[in-house]
Amino acid sequence: MELDNTDIIIEKYIQGKLSGAALKAFETQMEKDEALQKQVNFYQYTDIFLQDNLTSPKETTNIDTAFKANLDKLGNQYFSEEIENDLYPETAHEEAAAKPSIIKRLLPFATLAAAAALLLFLFLPDKNDRLFDNYFEAEKVLNTHDEIGSLTDFEKAINQYKGKNYQKAIPLFEKSLSEKPDNPWGLVFKGCAQMELNQIDEAMNTFQQLYTKHNDYTDMASWYLALCHLKKGEHTQTKNLLKSISPNETYFEKARQLLKAL
Repeated sequence: MELDNTDIIIEKYIQGKLSGAALKAFETQMEKDEALQKQVNFYQYTDIFLQDNLTSPKETTNIDTAFKANLDKLGNQYFSEEIENDLYPETAHEEAAAKPSIIKRLLPFATLAAAAALLLFLFLPDKNDRLFDNYFEAEKVLNTHDEIGSLTDFEKAINQYKGKNYQKAIPLFEKSLSEKPDNPWGLVFKGCAQMELNQIDEAMNTFQQLYTKHNDYTDMASWYLALCHLKKGEHTQTKNLLKSISPNETYFEKARQLLKAL
């Protein structure tokens, strides 16, 4: 981080060490310069934040020694140079008094930056989750079942599925499958509902049944099984399933893109 004379003047201003003609000139400039005003506001806000959150010197004692040594070296190199204060030449001899304070302020900033980076690392979703979220899309219901009256269990399940009431839809799909086990769409929608609820192991079992029982749905089952393995971080199984999808299938292009992303 390279500091210029404006940074030093702002530092002196918020410390109350700017006075006389220099103070008046700076405040006049602030009234005319919106960018400078925002910069001062940021420094002031930072001051308040640091006072509230890093009041004890003990809070920075665990920072790596080498980092602090490098920071000191940087500060010494910068402040060993002669400062030419073009804005306020009458205060140039006072600039040295503000320098140590600025260097002290850099250290908490670095600490906060490191902490922020750690939080991002800990809480941002990993690659598998991001890819899963990008590529998973539950099958849509093409035929609606909005009739009023006596509905089959499958139709009841479909209505719950359409309303994204997956918890209610799953047992209805299971009941319909117990009555008509050869209905492939019962397995498709049940598996997608389980994936929507992040029930990955259960979804894998459902799509495995689809894979083995219905030849016409092998590629569809392979696609969803691949996404399940992806969610679990099992890349070898994911890739093998994606590679098995037929070039003539709807899922082929998505499979090709996902393979490139892995």
